[in-house]
Amino acid sequence: MPISVVASGGDAQSSVSATLTSLDPDKLRISSDGAATGEASITASPERKSACKPWQRRARRHGACPLKAPGYATAEREVQFVTAELQMMNPAPSLSLRPLVSSSVGLLYGPLDERGLVSSQFGGSLRPGIRSSVRISSSDSNVLGIPQSEMTLATYMNIPLLPVAPGRARIQIDAPSQINNRVATIDAVVGPFQFNYFSVSGLVRYLVSKLTVTNPRPQPTAVTVSSDGRIPLRFGTAASGADGPSGSSLLANLSANESLDAHVEPAGSGIATIRLDAPDFASASSGTYVSYPQVRLDQGSPAEREPVEPYIEVAVILVVPTAALSACRWGPPLAP
Repeated sequence: MPISVVASGGDAQSSVSATLTSLDPDKLRISSDGAATGEASITASPERKSACKPWQRRARRHGACPLKAPGYATAEREVQFVTAELQMMNPAPSLSLRPLVSSSVGLLYGPLDERGLVSSQFGGSLRPGIRSSVRISSSDSNVLGIPQSEMTLATYMNIPLLPVAPGRARIQIDAPSQINNRVATIDAVVGPFQFNYFSVSGLVRYLVSKLTVTNPRPQPTAVTVSSDGRIPLRFGTAASGADGPSGSSLLANLSANESLDAHVEPAGSGIATIRLDAPDFASASSGTYVSYPQVRLDQGSPAEREPVEPYIEVAVILVVPTAALSACRWGPPLAP
């Protein structure tokens, strides 16, 4: 823990040689270098200000550090020791995690404040020469993985977590016996898998649209595609033919991270909703409006030529009624 020593008074240009001593080196040692092991006494020669760091060797109620310098009154500061603990940063009854989304949990080690929490004002570190390890494990590696099973004890530790699948697991924190460990176990709940964002826009009556369904997990998954709205939808694995849209739902057995193009045909106009379901997944749905198509002449129809016979044959097509597609001139508008 750092402290500052300031010389006040006297000639500002003169140097001061000050000696800082611990009256009980078994309780308190002092060092002018935060990376060096403390001693019973140190002497520093600052011009006006110096900094030295006392290090707690064993937990006691208090210690004393007199400061002496020629021409200066002796100053003595009592150092009070408080209990230090290993605690969870931002403690909560349990961690809520998403599968396949990397996360972490923070641990703090340091003296406690009046609320019984690790003090946010503590600016110290572990005493040099003290090297201890903290071991981390999971009660169920099929639910929650621990990429780093051992870390060096420090005032702050960030433990990476890898949620694997939905379920509940306990994170076990094993600290050295001399460490007051308040965070021996942490409950973790891994929620269901989530489908990637999907949407189908521009569903049109009598026309078939394409919907891409993706399995985001690295294991095979059976995904059910269905409609959940006022307008029924038909599904298939092809745009037409034997595998064209016909059933009210579609079961897609997807391999790890596989995608499938499903084809959708609405059975009416209005609001329609597509729903995705799978084991261990949260249901996902996306709504869209089903409109009627526009009728246009097929490109190449002889509608603008003077008919030789009383009647001519023309081909008409159904198109999506959007501004973007309306700009594509597949043929002149049909007119009397």
